[in-house]
Amino acid sequence: MTVLMTDGNRTSKAVACVTETYVVDDADKLTSINVGGTAVKTYSYNTAGPKTSVRTWTGATWRARDYKSRLSQILNPSSATNTFTYKGLRFDIIESILFGEGS
Repeated sequence: MTVLMTDGNRTSKAVACVTETYVVDDADKLTSINVGGTAVKTYSYNTAGPKTSVRTWTGATWRARDYKSRLSQILNPSSATNTFTYKGLRFDIIESILFGEGS
């Protein structure tokens, strides 16, 4: 495995005959992973910084956040939605997780 770094960011990783290239934005957030010039995984973020979606060749996993930027839902490519409920205003205590069924 060969890993190349620039300014503290991994720019590529080569394993066997496959090279992944990592693309970051001006805020040093990973925006995509490319193989052979094609994006195989892309990332989106909200203005506060947390990741809001990950898109792969099999579909997109969307993450919804509440007004305190806590993870509130995950929608998977299978159409299953997982919902998270927090206890009061605390970040660290999840009161419940409702796992949805995919199609």
